[in-house]
Amino acid sequence: MATKRSLEEDAKNLDSLSGNSLPAVKSQPDPPPYSAFSSSRRNFILFIVTAAGFFGPLSGGIYLPALPVLSRDFHVSDTLINVTVSVFMLVFAVGPLLWAGLSDLSGRRPLYIVSFAIFIVANITLATFPAKYGALVVLRIIQAFGSCSVASLGAGTVADVTEPKNRAFSMSIFLLGPQLGPLLGPVFGGIFAGKTTWRWIFGFLGMLDGSSDVTRE
Repeated sequence: MATKRSLEEDAKNLDSLSGNSLPAVKSQPDPPPYSAFSSSRRNFILFIVTAAGFFGPLSGGIYLPALPVLSRDFHVSDTLINVTVSVFMLVFAVGPLLWAGLSDLSGRRPLYIVSFAIFIVANITLATFPAKYGALVVLRIIQAFGSCSVASLGAGTVADVTEPKNRAFSMSIFLLGPQLGPLLGPVFGGIFAGKTTWRWIFGFLGMLDGSSDVTRE
């Protein structure tokens, strides 16, 4: 009898433990969104940064078909006119180091505005200035400096607005800009050099970047 009573007590104890005495498991709150921007806004930012990354390599490639014409109009040798290509590429390679350092101090947005303002002014001046070789070299340096900022700022912008699981795809989209620039630049340059004057090359770059700035705003 004692054994039966003990078994009944154990069964009651198990029933009480299996009831509502166990603490309820609290559900975890949803994690905060990675970015404050909406999905459409993030896609728009990605598009703008990709387009901005297109301008620098485009400026280097679009210039090449017009070199014989420039050599004739500026009354310099082929070697000297090729110097304008070399200084552009040198500044385009070194300039992003300065833009990257400045971004740590003032953020990226002001640098985008300043760099593309420099790029637009340089292109407008190149399209309108008298044919002076020294001015061409200096303006090509300024043009390269203004267009190279995206080489160091663009990847950081993409990382800021894209969660890690989608970042590889977004980076591949962003890199389309710098890759398409050297591909399409000589095509556009050949069209302008053959159909119009070399000044339209720089006018086209200025208008293209100006339209991008208006869209960005």
